[in-house]
Amino acid sequence: FRSAEGILLIDYKERNTTVNAEYYAQLLNQLRQKIKEKRRGKLSLGVRLLHDNAPVHTAVVAKAAVKDCGFTEIAHPPYSPELAPSDYFLFSKLKSDLRGRKFSTDEEIHAAVEAHFASKDKSYFLEGIELLVKRCKKCIEVKGDYIEK
Repeated sequence: FRSAEGILLIDYKERNTTVNAEYYAQLLNQLRQKIKEKRRGKLSLGVRLLHDNAPVHTAVVAKAAVKDCGFTEIAHPPYSPELAPSDYFLFSKLKSDLRGRKFSTDEEIHAAVEAHFASKDKSYFLEGIELLVKRCKKCIEVKGDYIEK
């Protein structure tokens, strides 16, 4: 999870753990705690989540967790991969940075991921949000059709 100021929470899922609605609800509670720790005062300003329409995000228990945490969901069109910020911004740059490197342990991977994001300044994360706004406008212009590169 991230904001325009940087990474809030990285969840390194245990092997053989299924991400279901209960798992995700717990994750949202962790996110709320991280926001309290890292972004003092931001909870009172309101937190908006952009979810896709994956079953884990639309399940009743997940929706209840969003409400219990005091978050607001941003409406997401039924199938819009163009609006998944992780796909076109965060993970593509992370994958590029990690490409070709060998890791012996999960801890080495975690350290590399954290170093990657720690090396970015606030403007990097703000750029991702600004690109999201631009992509949303483009999706509206093309009435939900795929966005050509």
